[in-house]
Amino acid sequence: MKRRDFVMLASAVSMLAVTGAISSAAAADTTYPADYKSIVDAANAEGSVLIYQNMNSDVWAQVKAGFEAKYPSVKVQTLDLEANEVIERYLSEKGSGRPTGDLLVTTGPDVWIGLEKKGEVLPYESPEAPAYEDWSKPFKGVYTMTADPIIFLYNKLLLKPELVPTSMADLVAKAQANPDVFKGKLTTYAANLNTYGYTVQYAMVKGQGDKIWDWYKALAPFTQPETGAGPMTEKVASGQYVLAFLTGSATSWVATRAPGGDQLLGWNFINDGTPMVPRSMAVPKGAAHPNAAKLMLDYILSREGQLAFASTHRTIIRPDITREDAKGEYTYASVAKEVGADKVLNVPYDDDVISGYDEFVKKWKATFGG
Repeated sequence: MKRRDFVMLASAVSMLAVTGAISSAAAADTTYPADYKSIVDAANAEGSVLIYQNMNSDVWAQVKAGFEAKYPSVKVQTLDLEANEVIERYLSEKGSGRPTGDLLVTTGPDVWIGLEKKGEVLPYESPEAPAYEDWSKPFKGVYTMTADPIIFLYNKLLLKPELVPTSMADLVAKAQANPDVFKGKLTTYAANLNTYGYTVQYAMVKGQGDKIWDWYKALAPFTQPETGAGPMTEKVASGQYVLAFLTGSATSWVATRAPGGDQLLGWNFINDGTPMVPRSMAVPKGAAHPNAAKLMLDYILSREGQLAFASTHRTIIRPDITREDAKGEYTYASVAKEVGADKVLNVPYDDDVISGYDEFVKKWKATFGG
């Protein structure tokens, strides 16, 4: 084969690969624009995408593998940060003229409200957006990718089945009736120590009203708050605590599915109100590789990307994916079906989450200490 013919053949194969990638990505939604190839070409030229995110990098393994198989010219890098650090680092680097992340992924409506108000969100209209419900698109260019149910996690060896709560009201009643079992043996997120913890507790107050403070006051003498789901899970497993209330599901589900984990740990939804903490993403205006970031954002929103996250026990939100599609993993719709749609407490993206922070934390600390 002549060199010119070989180059022409290679070019044709490359074009077919790109066309196939677009067709595959668009399969779940036929609204991909005719010129989407221009984003793919520009992303290929950029060559990489850097994601600032608040999950373990391990969670991204299948997403990264699927994306790079589809777009082999674009390499994916992730940087693990705390929820508030994702936005803070981006703003700091942009302000100093340094390279920054291309796609921001984090929890906490307050941080997204702040970024949007600063005008730092690229108002990208994803072709996958029509597949999603309006609540999951709080601002133009900001898209919810997963939503973590907040649950009870308990030690099966230390907590008798009849003492396992099914609701917050039930937990209050059982703790007060059995102080010898629960005294100093409960834990939850500390609302004053990180963004995620504040978001969880704020969602409960917004969803339940003032009665949640009555529950908190009743539970405070039994409770030692922790900074995150990891410490809570470890200490419930070790027996330091018998139960964590309002803890993250992803970490808990990984622990219960580890070898022997289901013999030691159990979990329940909170039947009088299950908060769903959204994890959202956006391409910031300062992204060095905006087209690669758009490509990754679209992939995450696609059926393939959502199913990749589901395989890591993340609760995906795309409405046209069933729990059966996700191989038994929970989806937003299946959680709502199990606990009741009226018992799902979505975290609101409203200014109160920022303006009310100081008063909320003051009241929290007065209740739980710290």
